[in-house]
Amino acid sequence: MGAAIDYLRQNGLSARANGKRIIVSPASKMSTEVRQYVQSHRLELLAELAANNLEIIEALTTPPPESRSWLDSVADLLGCSAEYLLTYRFIDRDDLWEQHTTDPRFAARLIGCNPFWTTPPPATPANSAE
Repeated sequence: MGAAIDYLRQNGLSARANGKRIIVSPASKMSTEVRQYVQSHRLELLAELAANNLEIIEALTTPPPESRSWLDSVADLLGCSAEYLLTYRFIDRDDLWEQHTTDPRFAARLIGCNPFWTTPPPATPANSAE
């Protein structure tokens, strides 16, 4: 948290943004000093609240770490890279959230049945001599 939000918390208050307005609660604990602080630090409070919201959104939308090993397993079963599956949207972020606890063979079988699925050619080294 930032300094402005910490100040409110030290005074037993919480804040949320409503557009460009700051809603502080409980209103019964708002002293004249706190009211003046909120008015003079409104932009700082808005910035801190927005940053906190972004952190929450990122935490809620970032797939769990164990999803990477699941993705790698699916890619191995299909003979491609994890990046290939993500780039060509055979697997998306929602799949990483929802499917990472299932057996990778189920996902590989489903992807293999997709009419757009083709196993990519193996990568060739850039400096290979022929």
